[in-house]
Amino acid sequence: MTTGKEQRRLAAVMFCDIRGYTALVQKDEGAALKKVSKFRRVLESHTGDHHGEVIEFYGDGSLSVYPSVVEAIECAIQMQQDYLVDDPVEVRIGIHFGDIVFREGTVYGDGVNLAARIEAQGVPGAILISDKVKRELKNHPTISSRSMGKYSLKNVDEPVEIHAIEHPSIVVPQDRIDSLRKKKRILLIQKILVGVLFAALVITLLQFVNIPALGDLFGKAKRGTPPDIFREKIAVQQFQNNTFRDSLNLIGDIAGDYLSRELLKTEKANVIAYRTSSELENSGVLQASAASGPFDRSAVYLITGSFRLVGRDRDSILFSASVQNTKTGEMLHGFTDQAAPIKDPFSGLEKLNSQVKGYWESKGQHVTVPPNYQAYKAFLKAREAWFANDSVVIAQLRQAIRLDSSFTDPYFYLFTRYFDLGEYPEAAEVLTMLRSQSAGFSPRQRTQIRQMEADLAGRNVEAYRLFMEEYAKDPKDLFINGAAMAYAMEYVNAPEKAVDIFEEIPLDRFSDYAACAYCLERLHIAQMAYLRLGRYKKAEVLIKTFPRRMSYQKYFIGQVPYYASQLDTAGIRFVRENLVTSGLDPSLVAVLHIVAAREFRLRGEDRLAYHYAGLALDGLGERLSFLRGEVLYLKGDDDAAYAETAKLLERYPDYQAAILRLGVLAARLGKREEALELSKRLESFDEPYTFGEVSYQQAAIHAQFGDTSLALEKLEKAISEGCKFHFLNRFESDPDLMPLHGNP
Repeated sequence: MTTGKEQRRLAAVMFCDIRGYTALVQKDEGAALKKVSKFRRVLESHTGDHHGEVIEFYGDGSLSVYPSVVEAIECAIQMQQDYLVDDPVEVRIGIHFGDIVFREGTVYGDGVNLAARIEAQGVPGAILISDKVKRELKNHPTISSRSMGKYSLKNVDEPVEIHAIEHPSIVVPQDRIDSLRKKKRILLIQKILVGVLFAALVITLLQFVNIPALGDLFGKAKRGTPPDIFREKIAVQQFQNNTFRDSLNLIGDIAGDYLSRELLKTEKANVIAYRTSSELENSGVLQASAASGPFDRSAVYLITGSFRLVGRDRDSILFSASVQNTKTGEMLHGFTDQAAPIKDPFSGLEKLNSQVKGYWESKGQHVTVPPNYQAYKAFLKAREAWFANDSVVIAQLRQAIRLDSSFTDPYFYLFTRYFDLGEYPEAAEVLTMLRSQSAGFSPRQRTQIRQMEADLAGRNVEAYRLFMEEYAKDPKDLFINGAAMAYAMEYVNAPEKAVDIFEEIPLDRFSDYAACAYCLERLHIAQMAYLRLGRYKKAEVLIKTFPRRMSYQKYFIGQVPYYASQLDTAGIRFVRENLVTSGLDPSLVAVLHIVAAREFRLRGEDRLAYHYAGLALDGLGERLSFLRGEVLYLKGDDDAAYAETAKLLERYPDYQAAILRLGVLAARLGKREEALELSKRLESFDEPYTFGEVSYQQAAIHAQFGDTSLALEKLEKAISEGCKFHFLNRFESDPDLMPLHGNP
């Protein structure tokens, strides 16, 4: 695998996962582990045979790459054949072909995410491929496939045609995919700014139950706030020899040294390098404790341990260890005893080490049971990838659950990620699993489950209230603070409250915003809140705080409303140049122009709106697309926009966003009956977990007629059903609702 320097090359990308694995772990962990073993064995064997490379293995899922689509498909067919016999493993496979970036041991790019999206549409035993893969197969008649139709996929602007490989031993999931297709319809008008808009729960991963308490990072900690254990010093003491054999004294020293060295590898642990008792006695920092012997008095936390002989022949060692607060004398946690042969003490120390590391990594995060260290590492990988790669996040969280099904944090995060992606049935499944474990939950965890239930039911005010109760306990925690801002803005449309929350933490507390994704998120939300309140000077200060180069396009796009409010076209050009020089996808320039056109349209600056719509149109080209119809509408050419959207809807009759756009345009052009028919047609999309989408869309159509009363009634219904106040394209920020401006 290529590491270090970034490389690009064309490759076939394959995603696989075991369907229903998380639920299987809950039901029968032993059976689940057997399936994982077979899954990996088959994957690695056939991938090697077909010149492929396994990039990531997540336990119940994998990401691999191949030099050609033919080798990828032949590999997938042989894998599915093996998975379907002798204790079958239900595996879904998705394949795409495209330009892939190889960097630091993994792969990136739109092609990677698209392969993951395609795999998610499948069923066990099937192999789904993209249209691009299909085209690569035109000279290979021995590989046949069947079109499954067009799908609207997360983070993909236009519908993608998906094909299923046809083979005597491979499942072709026509009926199941038709059902999934209906469930997965996503309103594209919300996705025009894909990757740009702040999702309703994008930082709810920082949910209060599982967040590191940062203590006095932003000032003196309040009374009752947990101490900042990441800054307090830790010492590991020489383990006490209770074997009555002096020849084994060295084992006590080895134990202290080994655990200390291993803790030093843990980023959040402020470890005092291990020194033997004799060294401490000769140092000037020695302090004695009757219970624990000598230790470094600058340490606040002390890990102490002992070992004794066990077994019929007294040929094994049993290690015991605990952690205590040296200032209070309180014993904080006792670790599970671990046994090992005298000849191999490290086999026991490694198990103890896993517990100690897991405890220290999770300390301060309200984790009831210290997790297995490998499970916690998978959990951390998911958090690190949170803003970059949905597939890695989900796979690592599921890996953490596989490694330690009693570790609850990954369940909470997995719910949040599924919820953010709009995969609500999957989120509901995770919530069900959490409820089954709730007997040992703390009151805070129970509160979070109530909040998750409110989220899934679209009870936004209740979800906001539950979160704010927790926020009040620690308003200066960076993560809780940022999440509270998001709730205030998107759940209850309270920019004043979002600003109050933001100002709890001084802006100058951070010296490098480019290195802190959570800090950038707070800036982004606060900037939008200030703009909503008309506090432009405050918004300007935040705009100037953003780095010129960033990895996330939404922070560039999010600056456009400020410059539009000042009629500052030079500022918009500056943002565009920064976006391009940051190495992001050049096609995002068209999205930036669309946002500018929308913002100027909302402000009645039609000349500038038409100008930026024209720039966006140039960037989109002539190919039929929803975005072309949207841009023609922003350019003021309703007739051309109507014709473009009508053609699109004729080709894709179930395209919900196109139905909405055509309804708005028909109403604007005086085609009342057609507009009403399209409004009625939208009701077929009113399914569970749509959160007021249909009511909102119908309000937009009725607003064009001047039917203010009915439009406002529909908006109230949408809010009651869970519609969020997305601050770049909803309510006050939606050109479709301009006829309603001035109404409460």
